[in-house]
Amino acid sequence: MSDRITFDRWLSENLSPQQIDGFLREKEFDRSYAFPFVRVRINLLDSLLGPAMVLRLIP
Repeated sequence: MSDRITFDRWLSENLSPQQIDGFLREKEFDRSYAFPFVRVRINLLDSLLGPAMVLRLIP
């Protein structure tokens, strides 16, 4: 499976259609989600090699 297919599948499984449209238009996405045990920062960006994702776990 190609990396782009994996990335697009992740987008469709985890972001709303509005969030996906915003990322495709702006070429960036920055959000955080809080769980009882950890906070997750999600950064999506468009790099020279295509879309990229950075996930950070913040205790």
